Amino acid sequence: MNVRGLVSILLAGILATASLAAATQEPSDPLARVRERGMLTLSDSFAAAAASNERVARAQEDLNQARLFRTSARSQVLPQLTLVDVYYRQNPVSVNSGGTGNVVTVSDTRNELRVDLTQPIFHGLRDRNFLLYSAKNIEASRYAVEETRRLLYSDVALAFYTVLEHEGQVEALERILKME
Repeated sequence: MNVRGLVSILLAGILATASLAAATQEPSDPLARVRERGMLTLSDSFAAAAASNERVARAQEDLNQARLFRTSARSQVLPQLTLVDVYYRQNPVSVNSGGTGNVVTVSDTRNELRVDLTQPIFHGLRDRNFLLYSAKNIEASRYAVEETRRLLYSDVALAFYTVLEHEGQVEALERILKME
C-alpha cells in the first residue's frame, strides 16, 4: 500500500468519526480549512481527532457531570424558598344538635397561599464535605480531560509523522527512479 493510500485511509477514518461527532454535538466540519488549503497539518489532524474521539467526549461528559454534582452540593447549603398553594373544599355537612331540631350545615371552601423559607444551619459537616468532594471531583475531571487529550495528541502525532516519513520515502524512491 502506498503512502497516498495511507493518508486517504487516515483522512477517511477521521472524517467518518467526525461525522458521528457532528451528529451529536458539533455542527461545523473540523476539516473545512484543510479542504480550502489543500494540506493537512498536525494541529488540523488533532482538532479533527479531538472533535470525534469517544474517549475525549467521555472525559468531557464526566467533567460536565462533576459540575452538575457541585450544583447539587451547593443547593444543600443555600436557603430554600417554597411557594405552596392549597385549595380546600369541604362537602356540606349537616349536624343535628340533639332532639331540638336545630340543624347546622357546615361547608368550607378556602384557598391558602403560603411562602416557606428554610435555611439549613448545620448538618454535622456533611454539607461541607460534600462541597469539598465536588470541588475535588471537578479538578480530577479536568485533569482527566487534559490527560485524554494528551494521549490522543501523542497517537495523532505518531500517525501523522509516520505518514510523513512514508511520503518522504516514496518521494525519494520516485527521484531515484527518475534518475535511473
